[in-house]
Amino acid sequence: MVPLVDKHLVELRAALESDAPPEETLVALIDRALQDAKDPQIGALWWNFFAIASADPECAQLLNDWYDTLTDEVAKLIRAANPARTAAESLHIAVLLISMVDGVSVHLGTERIKRPYMQKFDSSFMAAARYLVFGEVAEERGR
Repeated sequence: MVPLVDKHLVELRAALESDAPPEETLVALIDRALQDAKDPQIGALWWNFFAIASADPECAQLLNDWYDTLTDEVAKLIRAANPARTAAESLHIAVLLISMVDGVSVHLGTERIKRPYMQKFDSSFMAAARYLVFGEVAEERGR
């Protein structure tokens, strides 16, 4: 599991250090996280990791460190994409976005992803994420 966590952190840091506009980087990262959350194999790995962390202090610490780093880095990106957000707001939004992706993994990392009501789910998810970050619907921003 450590290689998967490290891979995600390396990708996150590379995205943060890129020259791409913060909003573009944030949208790309959220989209990537959403695609990973819908992947049954990746979901199964995370679910096993959570199960092990519930009984293994070393694994629990790794998970805790991962979430701390992820939350801080996503909050920085949110603040860069929308400087009107305070540091506290950015952290709260980061937790909400991360929780949404985690929830998608639990809900959709199974056969439910194939159900008809899941059509256009990605666009609904991204609209909700944009609303959290920017406080407005994408259409209002000219998107």
